[in-house]
Amino acid sequence: MAEDFERAEAEENKLAEAGEYERDEIDELAQQRTVQGAHRVQKRSYKWVIAFIAVIVLAPLAGYGMGAGMAAIRTGLDEKPASQANTQQDADVKSSADTEAKKQAEEQAEAEAKAKAEAEEKAKAEAAAAVKYETPIKVLNGAGIQGLAGEKAVALEEAGFTSVEADNYDSKQPTESTVYYGNAELKGTADEVASKLGISITSEDTAAATGIDSITVILRG
Repeated sequence: MAEDFERAEAEENKLAEAGEYERDEIDELAQQRTVQGAHRVQKRSYKWVIAFIAVIVLAPLAGYGMGAGMAAIRTGLDEKPASQANTQQDADVKSSADTEAKKQAEEQAEAEAKAKAEAEEKAKAEAAAAVKYETPIKVLNGAGIQGLAGEKAVALEEAGFTSVEADNYDSKQPTESTVYYGNAELKGTADEVASKLGISITSEDTAAATGIDSITVILRG
C-alpha cells in the first residue's frame, strides 16, 4: 500500500513538473473546495522574478553606459574640430608673424641701403668740393703771350697749390681758356684753380687733363 502511494506520488510529481495532470478523484473532490490543486506541486516562479529584477536593475545601467558612450563620442567629435581649429589658428598666426618679420627685414635692408647710398653721395660731394692743393697742375700757354703761363703758375702757387708747372701749348683746341680735371673728385680743386685764374670754363676730361689725378689749364688770349 505504501509502495503504491509512493509510486502514485512520484507519478504526480512528474506530471506536475511536466505541467500535465490527469483528472482523478482528488480533483473531483477539489472542485467542491474553494482551494483547488493544493495536493499538487506548485510551479515555481522565482526564475521570472529574477529575470524581472535583472531587467529593472540592468536596464538603467545599460542606458547610463550607452549615454556615457555617446557623450564621449560627441566630446571626441567636438574636441577634434576644436583641436584642428586651434592648429590652423596657430599656423595662421605663425604665417602672419613670419610675413611681418620678413617685411620688417626688407624695410630695414632697404633703409640701410638708402642710408649707405646717401653717405657715399655725401662723401663724393665733400671730396669733390674739397680743394686738393697737392694736385699736379700744368698751366699751358696757348694765347701766344710771352710769359703768360709762368705768371699764372705763380698765382696758383701763391694761392697754396704745391705742384704747379708752366709750358707752351700749340693746339687750336679749345678756343677759350679752360681748366680740365681728370676725375669727379677734382672738381672742387678745378673750380678753385679756375676762380684764381679768372677762367669760367671747367671740364672733366682725363685725356685733356693729361692724367686721372691731374689738372691742365689751357690759356687763351
